[in-house]
Amino acid sequence: MDTIGQTWAVDFGVDTPLGAGPFVATIRFDSTSKAVIVVTKGPGTLQGLTQDITYTSTRLRPCQYAITWHEPKTGAYVTQVEDFTARRVYDNILYGTKFFHMTGKLSRVR
Repeated sequence: MDTIGQTWAVDFGVDTPLGAGPFVATIRFDSTSKAVIVVTKGPGTLQGLTQDITYTSTRLRPCQYAITWHEPKTGAYVTQVEDFTARRVYDNILYGTKFFHMTGKLSRVR
């Protein structure tokens, strides 16, 4: 991926399956398989949650990737399509026994 060494913010909006209120997270890509996710604004107790993740990435087309990971602290399994041209993300999440979908706006953190 071309994002190694970069941090990106994802704004999922104010009405997500995880609760009301803003939900914004950053993902910092440290290598081709390691990243750090930080919830900068979150519903409930999620705000401030920081997780080191190991991910796999598949290039779907230029500037679009499907990445998958398991979150060690929440136990969630995530498949995220990152479309850097459209600046959007599309998440499918298995959180406990619940499966849901979220979309968000993607922006580069400088």
